[in-house]
Amino acid sequence: RSATIQAISEQSFEAVAQLVENEDLRTAYEAASTGAELTPGQRLHLKMFYLGIMRIQENRFLQSQLGVLDMKTLLFVGGRGGAYALPFFAEYWAEDHDQYPAEFQDFVERVLLPQSGGSRQESPG
Repeated sequence: RSATIQAISEQSFEAVAQLVENEDLRTAYEAASTGAELTPGQRLHLKMFYLGIMRIQENRFLQSQLGVLDMKTLLFVGGRGGAYALPFFAEYWAEDHDQYPAEFQDFVERVLLPQSGGSRQESPG
């Protein structure tokens, strides 16, 4: 259990480090944070960033399903990060939610998506 928590914490740190070290990603994240219009390149950077952090989140969720982590611990070790509060997260989720298992989709829609002010909406087109 301790090793799992440590590994998840390291994954979370690496995601934050990407924001610090990658100027293009940082600029895109800052633009999304302020509600500025995003360029196609910024949208792509953010989409790839969210893909990565959602896989980390999915791993946390699966550890919870296996009984390795309880839900309180899952959320404590980064399960409610600030990235989920950006409206862009709702856009990402609307476009890509179907890449994830149904149980994880339900978790995201109950716990994470409300932080962005969003609810699941089908993506256009």
